[in-house]
Amino acid sequence: MSIVEDYNNQVVDYLTATILDTETESNIVDVGSIIIGQIYIPNTFIGKEITYKVSYDGTNFFDAKNIDDEKLSIQNAITPTTILEGIYCIASNDLNGIKKIKLISDTAQTSDCNIIILPRLK
Repeated sequence: MSIVEDYNNQVVDYLTATILDTETESNIVDVGSIIIGQIYIPNTFIGKEITYKVSYDGTNFFDAKNIDDEKLSIQNAITPTTILEGIYCIASNDLNGIKKIKLISDTAQTSDCNIIILPRLK
C-alpha cells in the first residue's frame, strides 16, 4: 500500500530533506498541506539528535518547541553515539500546521544524507 497525500494538487508518497556532506542543516522542505507523521532516518546519518527549524513564510525560521520551551527532537536515548536507522513517529500535534521545515543535526554529516518525511495517514 502506498502512502499518498494531496500536496498542492499532486500525489506524494514522501518528501525528502537533504543534509549535505559537512553540513548540519537540511534544505528547506515545503510541507504544504500535509501533516508530518513519521521521519525515516537512514543508516548513513551521523549524530545523536535531530531538531527542527520551522517557518510560516519560508524566510523566518524558528526552533520548534513544546509548551515547556524545550526543542522538539528525535534523539537516541539508548546509545549515546548515534540515532539508529528507522522510522520515527512524530506526536500528532508537534508539527501540525507547519508549512516549511529544516532538519538540524547535532553533528556535521560525512556524506549527503537524505531523510524521508512521511505524511500522516488520514
